[in-house]
Amino acid sequence: MANHLESITGSGPVLPVGSFARYFAFTVPDGHDLLQIITDYAKNNQLPAAYVVSCVGSVSTATLKCAPSKKSAGAKPQTKTLKGNFVVCNMQGTLSGRYAKICAQFSNKNGEMYGGELVGGVLVSDTCEVVICVMPGIQVVPDGAGIPQVISAGNQWSTNTVAGFGMQPDQQKSAPPAAPSVSSP
Repeated sequence: MANHLESITGSGPVLPVGSFARYFAFTVPDGHDLLQIITDYAKNNQLPAAYVVSCVGSVSTATLKCAPSKKSAGAKPQTKTLKGNFVVCNMQGTLSGRYAKICAQFSNKNGEMYGGELVGGVLVSDTCEVVICVMPGIQVVPDGAGIPQVISAGNQWSTNTVAGFGMQPDQQKSAPPAAPSVSSP
C-alpha cells in the first residue's frame, strides 16, 4: 500500500443490502489529495466497479474540468482551480481499479457553489469522510475510444443503455417507454 494511505482509517464492508452491494467507509485526513486517495483505494482493492455514495468534509484546493459551451464543440474543456476554504456539498461518480470519473460541488464562505469533474489537486483541509459502494456484476471498462463505460458483467440486469436500465433481458427487446409529456403553465 502506498505511504499516503497508511494514515487513513477505514472499515470493511458495512452493510450488505438486497442487491449484494458492499459499502466501504474511510476518512481522508488533512493534507491528502482526496481524488488520489479515492482512486488509490479502488486500485489497491481491485474494485471492478464502484460509485461514490457520500463525501463530506472540507478542501483547500480542487481542480475541476468545466462543462464545455455549445459554441466550443470539439474544443478542449477548460479547468478551474479553486483555492480557499470549501465545503464538499456533493460528490458522485463511478470508478474502478483503472478508471475514475467523479464530479463534485463545493461551497465557499459566501455560499457560492462551484462544480465539475475532479481532475486532481483536491487537497483536504480538515478531514473528509467517504463512502463507496461496490456492486457485484457491474464493471467499468473502456469502449473503443478508451472512454470508461459502466456495463453489466453477465448478470440478468442490463445497465449499459438508458432504455435497458433495470429491465430484465426479455423486456429489453421492446421499445423504450415514451418520454412523459410536459405541459406549459
